[in-house]
Amino acid sequence: MGVILKQSSYNTIIILIAFSIGGINTLFLYTNFLTPENYGLVVFLLSSANVLMPLTAFGVQYTIVKFFSSYKTKLEKDRFLSMAIILPLFIAIPIVVISCFIISWIEALFILPTHLANLKKKSKDAPLNILERIQRAADKRLGHFIHTQYKPALDWSVKYPTITVAIAVFFLMIALAWPASGRMGFSMFPRIEGEFVVATVELPSNAPMSQALDIREKVEQSLVKVVAPYEQDGAQFLLSIEGDINGSSVEIEGRMVDSDLRPMPASALVDLWRADIGELSGVRSLTFDSERGGGPSGGAGLTVELRGSRTEILEQASADMAAAMAEISGVQDIANGF
Repeated sequence: MGVILKQSSYNTIIILIAFSIGGINTLFLYTNFLTPENYGLVVFLLSSANVLMPLTAFGVQYTIVKFFSSYKTKLEKDRFLSMAIILPLFIAIPIVVISCFIISWIEALFILPTHLANLKKKSKDAPLNILERIQRAADKRLGHFIHTQYKPALDWSVKYPTITVAIAVFFLMIALAWPASGRMGFSMFPRIEGEFVVATVELPSNAPMSQALDIREKVEQSLVKVVAPYEQDGAQFLLSIEGDINGSSVEIEGRMVDSDLRPMPASALVDLWRADIGELSGVRSLTFDSERGGGPSGGAGLTVELRGSRTEILEQASADMAAAMAEISGVQDIANGF
């Protein structure tokens, strides 16, 4: 969760910088360096881009949020991200552009000429139908609003850009402070049950491969033992169990059935798994995760980073902090990642 908050903070800062650049362009540069015609063209292009963006994106951003955490190795994640970039660039965008050109071509050659040829010129004194009356009324009210309220406010904002920016920053601070104060009544990143249960064992850097193999087999057998009572009578709880050894790290991952078919939540299964394994001798840390594959809220609930230039001091400080956190009631799955 700490990594997610860090990345969210970075994204927020980048978005604020982008909004600041856009505000400077709109209030200072556009109004002083562009003619009304060019300014209108810029607004049209930006509006067209906003309309086409959901089509050209092809839902890639939501796909990344949903499935990125399902990939374990760096190679799998890189391939997935490459596919997510290539898909809209070489498939979605050409399809959208070609489709728009074809539709415009058909309309220009067949639909529009036929419509104009059969369009009857209406007398100015002819009564208006109900649709035309609604259109006239809406246009009149919109024009009144533009000339009496919107245009004066826009002119005032352009005349006093500093005050406009100050007001925008004021409301931005309120918008950021409101969720931070805890008054929203809901969590921005709710904890979502994942598709996997994972146990990660960190061994000493000089641990032999035989120890890693023994640890992997013991943790796998423990997971099989825990789920065995719930898989009687042909019921299925786990779809697969995979163990991976990467250097001094051993990771065992169990893929569960859909959440509505599980006899217990993933968090409850992790609690039973943790209790069955107990303490492992000769390991640096043992952590469990029941939220992998469940969305952006997964991960550690708290992440603390220590920085310094002297390795021996950092190692000792990291060990002292891990020991201090272990004495706090309710804190578990402490991983010293030094």
